[in-house]
Amino acid sequence: MNIVETYAPTLKHLEEQLRPHDPVIISWTAGPQPGSTSDIWGTEPFILIQVEDPYKRNGEPDTILIRSETDCVVFSDFGETYSLTFQNVLEYLAQLPRPLWSFAS
Repeated sequence: MNIVETYAPTLKHLEEQLRPHDPVIISWTAGPQPGSTSDIWGTEPFILIQVEDPYKRNGEPDTILIRSETDCVVFSDFGETYSLTFQNVLEYLAQLPRPLWSFAS
């Protein structure tokens, strides 16, 4: 089951652009999911990813909420939030150090 196809099919084109960066993405989810007891991410389709940034304080992953090409929000573990475009998300992911296993053939 592809979670984006199931819960946020209108964002499939964005998921396809994120896939090459999968080695630096710790977790993926999409929504909103039926039966969820929380609407913290809203009722519009979204993709939610977490990344491991070696320069981040405490080594905790940031959460990136993606709703469209122009509506992305970063939530940090220190309560900071800031907006960026999907293109900025892709540029950020491209510059992250990839783990050694991602270079294996």
